[in-house]
Amino acid sequence: MHMLRRTAFFLVAALGFSPVLFANPSIQSIKGNFGPNEVIKISGAGFGHDGPQIILFEDFEDVKPGDTIPLSSPIIGEWSASSHNPIAFDLGRSGNRSLMTGGGAARQLQLSTPEYHTNIFVSYWVRLAPNTYFPGSSWPDGRNLETFPADSAWKYAWLMEDSGYRHDDGKFDVSIVTYTGSDKHQSWAGNAASFTNRWIGSGWFNWNNWMRMSFTMRDPNDFPGSPIGLTHIVSEGKGPLTVEHSGVQTINTDAGYPRVNQLNVPGWVKNSGAKDVNPLYDDIYVAVGPGAAARVELADSSTYEDARH
Repeated sequence: MHMLRRTAFFLVAALGFSPVLFANPSIQSIKGNFGPNEVIKISGAGFGHDGPQIILFEDFEDVKPGDTIPLSSPIIGEWSASSHNPIAFDLGRSGNRSLMTGGGAARQLQLSTPEYHTNIFVSYWVRLAPNTYFPGSSWPDGRNLETFPADSAWKYAWLMEDSGYRHDDGKFDVSIVTYTGSDKHQSWAGNAASFTNRWIGSGWFNWNNWMRMSFTMRDPNDFPGSPIGLTHIVSEGKGPLTVEHSGVQTINTDAGYPRVNQLNVPGWVKNSGAKDVNPLYDDIYVAVGPGAAARVELADSSTYEDARH
């Protein structure tokens, strides 16, 4: 764990990733010092056999505000490419820094791997910078702070196969999440695929605080009969939300099943060239393999959505 500053911690969730979505391991002991670069040992039973293969964890803490984020910045792994000069912003979720993705340019970080992944877990914290606007260009009732636009305007993060995102390129893609318009509902959405139960709903978006978005995509060959996807959102002061996505209705992919090898953060931001459109991202975590979503979560609050670490 990184940037931990308190010594009183709670085991708030023990999440396994077997064919049973939420396993309940038996925790026998937690040992170690809760501090930067310390090791915590959690002992018990029932954790399962497949742990996550973590390919990226990024908290942006080592980059000065306003400086360009280097591809080598992550604590685990490295970014593969960037565009339009992504920079560090002086506001963080777990520490003091985050990724600034707007503010006058379509800033973006990209993670690509030579292997294709059919099981993947992606988690990140996101918010709007203080006194900035939700992305968009259509405002029938006027453009105001804390107001959703009428047009499709934001792909928070975008998973894709071989950089493919067109309707007709034969490649799989899914945006986690997409804001689609004035209905204020957000969803899993892809240009080459449509999902059953794709809608995430409304009411969880937080105008002035952080939201943690966690997404699981599973290979139906490894998890027969289980939903292909899961969304879990924790919004400060609004509580947790979990939504299952039960399948793919249509898919246009040469592989015949969903697979990805690229993550773009953000996926796409409408009107990103405006200086007052500025989404922030922090604590980006990516894991792959059948145990991609396996984890034990510790927090510094017994109320899950109030945990700072």
